[in-house]
Amino acid sequence: SMQHSSPACSDAACCGTVCAIDPGCCTFQWDATCVFVAENNCTQGPPVQCGAAGGELVTFDGDIATAVTKFNQVLATEPGNQYAHYNLGLIEQKRGNSSAAESQYRAAIQTDPAYSPALYNLAIIRAQDGARDEAITLYERAIDAKNDFAAAYLNLGLLQYCAGDQTKAFENLTRATSLDQSLVPRTKNLPTIGATPPCGT
Repeated sequence: SMQHSSPACSDAACCGTVCAIDPGCCTFQWDATCVFVAENNCTQGPPVQCGAAGGELVTFDGDIATAVTKFNQVLATEPGNQYAHYNLGLIEQKRGNSSAAESQYRAAIQTDPAYSPALYNLAIIRAQDGARDEAITLYERAIDAKNDFAAAYLNLGLLQYCAGDQTKAFENLTRATSLDQSLVPRTKNLPTIGATPPCGT
C-alpha cells in the first residue's frame, strides 16, 4: 500500500476528506489507516499516491485494531462523525459482524441522512436479512444523494426484479450498466420482462 512516513498525499480533495476523519494523516504521517480511509471515503477513489497501489485491499499489516482505535478516538471528540462511524461499520461488515456494522451505519446516517456509502452498505445488510422493502428504500436514498451511483442502481434493480417490479428493475439495471460497463455481466443472465423472477419473494 502507499503509506509513507510523511503527512498528507498528492490529491488535495481526497487528503481533506481523510484528514477530517483522522487529522493525524495531515499532521503526523500517512499510515495504513489513512490509506484505508482514502480507499473507502474519497468520492472518485484516491490516486495511487493516496490509496493502495493497484487498488489492492489495505490490511494494516493485520492490525485492524489500530484502525478501530483511531476511529474511536475520533468519535470520542466528535461523537457524530459520520466518516468514523462508516469506517467502523465497514470493518465490522468485513469481519462478518453485520449487527455491529448496521449500528455504525445507522449512526452515520443519523448524522448525515444523505451519506450514500452508509446508505448503500446498510441496504446490503438489510437485503441479506430479508428486509427487502427497507433495502430498496435505502438504495433509492443512496441514489438520490449520488445520482451516478452505478452499484446502487444495480442492486436496486436486482431487488426490484425479485419483487416482481420488472419494469423499474430493467430501468435501473440499464442505468447501472450505462454508468459502469463492468456491471454488464451481472445483468446478462436475467430473463426478459414478463418472465418469472428466478429468486424468492
